[in-house]
Amino acid sequence: MHYRKVGEVILVAGYYEPHASFELAKSLLWRAVHDLRQHGDRALERFNDLNGGFVQKRSYVVRVGDKLIGSGSYVGDF
Repeated sequence: MHYRKVGEVILVAGYYEPHASFELAKSLLWRAVHDLRQHGDRALERFNDLNGGFVQKRSYVVRVGDKLIGSGSYVGDF
């Protein structure tokens, strides 16, 4: 899994081998970061849409959270 913090949101790109790859997950993550910066909440909706462009083969992007709690863990949508 790969992750990036964009503002108060953590984006995670995951993948299942052997049907996907590190490179594809990394590419999806960078596209997601760009899309979130450009389109805000509209991008978040596309991450959950199977036809939104952020689910390919066995790679996917999810929003992990938007609130930091005391332990340093993030809570939010999965």
